[in-house]
Amino acid sequence: MASEKILEEIKSFRLESSTNLKKLDEKFLEKLNDMKSEHAKEINVIKNDCNELKKEQNEIKEKMKALKGKINEEPAEGGWTGAGGSQRKEIEYLVNYAKRQENKDRANRRQNIIIKGLASTSNSNDSKKIESELLETKFNLRNAYSNLEVLGKDKNVYKITIRNSEDKSSIMLNKKTALNGTKIFVENDLTESQARERWNLRNAVKPSREAGSSVRFYQNKVNVDGSWLAWDEGSQELIPTHPPNNNKIHQGKKITMMDHQ
Repeated sequence: MASEKILEEIKSFRLESSTNLKKLDEKFLEKLNDMKSEHAKEINVIKNDCNELKKEQNEIKEKMKALKGKINEEPAEGGWTGAGGSQRKEIEYLVNYAKRQENKDRANRRQNIIIKGLASTSNSNDSKKIESELLETKFNLRNAYSNLEVLGKDKNVYKITIRNSEDKSSIMLNKKTALNGTKIFVENDLTESQARERWNLRNAVKPSREAGSSVRFYQNKVNVDGSWLAWDEGSQELIPTHPPNNNKIHQGKKITMMDHQ
């Protein structure tokens, strides 16, 4: 009888323990779901804030474009005073604001590179492994980046932030040799303004290149038969400019404009 009572107590204890563990599991899962929900809400708030900021910046850019041309117009009767003076100040403010935002954007992107042609993945661990192998095997760099994003609809565009400028320069200078025979492409992370400027620059010198002229690009400049030129957004044409301050350029090393930012 005593043994049966002990067995009953053991069964009862097991049942009670199992029930308690189940309740703990349920509470843990409930807490975990609550945490996920709160985290998701925080992420959505951040995303909404970013979207609002982008929207505000785009509105200012559009407004600046619409008003920018007026800054050089002849002033109305009475000169730039009164309402006219206020309008000019507004235009100047918007132009300067856009320049500050562009410079800030460029500074934030300066250490970034864009890599295309790697394996497609949405797994963060796989993307880190793929990127690390590329930098180590092709450029002999280890632990060289501090941030990685996989972009694009097919998740095969990698944006990474290189830790120091020396490694960034090394990658851009040696990419042609290092990636020869592959379908991998490395580019600078350009702002919309930079991309448009460089497209215009390439397009403008196309006739010279087709005519057999010597054409060398460096950043936002181009050397055509020994003369350095830059794209002028205002006049929409190439204008003379000073040579870039880079010893490799003056030593005759052929560098394309995508080698440096």
